[in-house]
Amino acid sequence: MRLRWAAFAMLALAACRSTSVEHRTQGLRELYPADTTTRADVRTSLGGGPILSVTRPEAGWESCSDVDVANRADDVAMETGRQVELVERYILPDGLFGLCYCWFFYDEDDRVVDVAWQYCSD
Repeated sequence: MRLRWAAFAMLALAACRSTSVEHRTQGLRELYPADTTTRADVRTSLGGGPILSVTRPEAGWESCSDVDVANRADDVAMETGRQVELVERYILPDGLFGLCYCWFFYDEDDRVVDVAWQYCSD
């Protein structure tokens, strides 16, 4: 529970320093480093499960019915050079009154490949 509030506090501090999506994404990357953070670590830290969880279809992300998820997974794979097997999205507080989405991209070993921050209004 403490980790969850620490994560929220860090995101809130990041929101105070900058409104840029990239800055907030970088903050998430520092909290949940690739290759060392597991899916279980994320769930424990955030105190529950995601609002969305999509596993890579056998035919690849191009056959995924959720185009936004497929595009995000493909973008992460292109940027990192690693295949994304699972995408999860959480909804979290953003500052005092806002909400944001935090995306987590995992490999076949349930380790974080990358993360992304998004305004809920996007």
